[in-house]
Amino acid sequence: MHYTAHSAGQDVDAIYIGTPHTLHYENARDALKAKKAVLCEKPVTTNAAELRSLLKIAKENGVFFMEALWTRFLPIAKELKKIAEEGTLGDVVSLHADLSGDYDIASA
Repeated sequence: MHYTAHSAGQDVDAIYIGTPHTLHYENARDALKAKKAVLCEKPVTTNAAELRSLLKIAKENGVFFMEALWTRFLPIAKELKKIAEEGTLGDVVSLHADLSGDYDIASA
């Protein structure tokens, strides 16, 4: 499905973009120019120049724009940020994070 400014009516407040990565920039750009808030799947763009462009367009049009990074809103993310900032661990020079789960595949 190809998004255009004409395909989103006045009753649409936000657009979620889950198209193939190579279309994220074009789809987000069109939605932002149509003054629609955008939540875009990862990776939000394929390079930094595209991201800078989308941020500028969002600011110019006064609309919300965000990469769909749901882990940012988990309580553990806020707690880890607090621990790192209070300095009890010393200066943080490296961080490795792994999002995984115990799917108990041994007993499957």
